[in-house]
Amino acid sequence: MKLRSSIVALLVCLSQTLVAYSLPTTQSSQNIKTQPNFDSTSVSNKNTLHRLDFYILGTSCPVCLMGIQRRVKAVAGTIKTAVMLKKPYGVSIIYDSKQVNDQKLLETVTLDEPLIKLSNIKDEPIAKIPTILIPPHNQPGGSPGVNLSIDH
Repeated sequence: MKLRSSIVALLVCLSQTLVAYSLPTTQSSQNIKTQPNFDSTSVSNKNTLHRLDFYILGTSCPVCLMGIQRRVKAVAGTIKTAVMLKKPYGVSIIYDSKQVNDQKLLETVTLDEPLIKLSNIKDEPIAKIPTILIPPHNQPGGSPGVNLSIDH
């Protein structure tokens, strides 16, 4: 049974790899971590900015993790997204709460990913968009909420 679930996970990862490589992309590989071309003036009210942080458990496939990031970026209202490609696979999302809510973003993360689980989910309002977005990188269950961002 364990072998069967491993094979299923591998097939899911491989199928997403094929889909990812077959889709046309307009972003360069340098812009894959954030959305630097986002116009911050399009946020209707600075009080609607939120930061959603969590950990992804159940996958270590970089293609799967980048697929999650790509799906989240495509959601209207998402401003910046960052996914750690090494353990503990932290994720940070900056979004406009007038356009999208945290539940919609979390549903998007788990869409087509039946084996993953999300932990240490933290959603909080923020005053401004950080220049560099760094996802949580402490072990889940450690001290949640230790997040870094660099503002200028």
